[in-house]
Amino acid sequence: MAISNDPLLDEKDLLHLHKHRLRPLKIIKVNINDLKHQHRTELDYDFMFRSKDGNIDYSITNSPLYRTLKLYQKIGQWRLIWGYRRTEYYTFFKHADKVGFIRDWLAPDNKIIRRISDKEIKNKLKRFIKLYENIRKTGYLAPPLSARYISVLAIPYETLCLNIDFQGKPYEIWSGHHRAAALAALGEKEIDVVLLDKAQG
Repeated sequence: MAISNDPLLDEKDLLHLHKHRLRPLKIIKVNINDLKHQHRTELDYDFMFRSKDGNIDYSITNSPLYRTLKLYQKIGQWRLIWGYRRTEYYTFFKHADKVGFIRDWLAPDNKIIRRISDKEIKNKLKRFIKLYENIRKTGYLAPPLSARYISVLAIPYETLCLNIDFQGKPYEIWSGHHRAAALAALGEKEIDVVLLDKAQG
């Protein structure tokens, strides 16, 4: 696999894809509303993605990340960080902490213990705001994110590689949830992403 010569993603991203039996296909332009949060059965996140009509909608514009940025736009960083435990961002990651593990997608019968403290969530939120402001000021794919396209799958990873029946619609985000939420909160309608597929062989 000629990792360093692939123009679509940087080497770190390509190594991660290779490990999970995925490959980049091409750059495509997608509507921001068609970007979906990654589904993980074991985390049972549906309650965080219930829309006003009662349906489950994993769109990035219906995500805790997006709604947290909209709140930031309204009340500013000081108030957001001061009350971070009342944000949907906190609820989202605290729920994952309570579950306490994720399935090891490289060995699906195994569990990876994953805990996240309040301090870590607070620091993640601060970095999220910094990322948003960087994108607001310099744009998507500007340094230091020049080769960091958001990458997506037309078929959810759990269905594509683990044979778990999840009827997700295109496009599930593989990498770049925070960047996608930032672009959505900034009002972007269409963005370029890298479409991924299952590696051959």
